Amino acid sequence: MKRKKMEKEVVHLLEWIIEYPGVWQIVCNPDGKETSPESFKMAYDMLVKKSLFYLIPVLFATHPGEESLEMAKNLCTADSAAREIRKNGMGALVKCMREHLE
Repeated sequence: MKRKKMEKEVVHLLEWIIEYPGVWQIVCNPDGKETSPESFKMAYDMLVKKSLFYLIPVLFATHPGEESLEMAKNLCTADSAAREIRKNGMGALVKCMREHLE
């Protein structure tokens, strides 16, 4: 990633953190608490809406015990996710994952 683009992404992330500190708390999960399925889905949807796709693996990693998360991880591994994006674009992957979170 070129430096200017990376700087723009970091600013976008920091502005989002300032605007949505509660969602950031869910994504990072520093206290290790389980999140309700509704909060997890809300955080996921917010990441997609704000095009913060690179934080989705963080959300998954910080909530390893959640049933909907386990199902989504099993269905959308990193390898299959990469293939899906190359084949059908990010929208298809987002739709697939969202369907399995419900």
